[in-house]
Formats: sequence, C-alpha cells, structure tokens
Amino acid sequence: MRPPLSFVLVFAVAGLLASFGCQSKPAEQAAPATEKAANPGEASAPEAAQASPEAAADPAYRADFDNICHSESRSGADQQEGQRHVTIAMWLGSTIKTDRAREFLATLSRTPPADKAALLESERQRLGLDECPLVETWRS
Repeated sequence: MRPPLSFVLVFAVAGLLASFGCQSKPAEQAAPATEKAANPGEASAPEAAQASPEAAADPAYRADFDNICHSESRSGADQQEGQRHVTIAMWLGSTIKTDRAREFLATLSRTPPADKAALLESERQRLGLDECPLVETWRS
C-alpha cells in the first residue's frame, strides 16, 4: 500500500519551504556559485548518492538527514489524524539547516513514490545511520 496522496504532497511542500529557506539567507551567508562548485563537500542533489566520504561525514547534513528520516515522529504528526502532511512540512521547513538537506528534500519531492524508499535507504546507508523510519513508510 502506498502512502496517501496527502503524504506525497508533504515532500512537495517541504521542498518549496526549503527552497524559500535557501533564497532567504542573508547575503553574507550565501556563498558565491563558483565557491560552491569548487567545494567538494557541496554536491548537487542528483549527485547525492555519489558524494565523497567527506561529504557524508558532514555532521550538520547528517543531523538534517536524520531529522528527515524521523520527521513523522519528531514533528508530532504521527500523533495526529488528518492533515499530518502540513505538520511535517512546517516542521521540516523550520528544522532543516543545510542546503544539502534542502536539495535532498527537493530531489525526494520530484522522485516517483515507488522510488522514494530506495532513495532514502541509499542515503541512510551512505551516511551510516542505523535507521530511517521514513523508508518503511514509503515501502508500505
């Protein structure tokens, strides 16, 4: 059984919220495009699965990905009926701190539902996390 359409929409909304977060950074925090391209720790979302071991060791991104994995419980949405996707999207929008995690959410939102579990599982393994409950949500 696939997650309901409303749950699919949470990642689209979270991706939008995350992209607004990327655009609203103060100018002094935003790195020039050339600097980002030259930084091997900054992989674009499509390259996430092939990122270097150094990128996988980034503790801020690892923490953000762990929050994505546990977003249902940490947002409190697992205790709600109905509009859980809004709770998750709002929580992710305010919790995710790194551009890499925002890029991952954007990629996840564009990934077909049948492929989301594999994408999450691949990133979980690459980062060396013990679990990602969201994988099971997308497998069921």
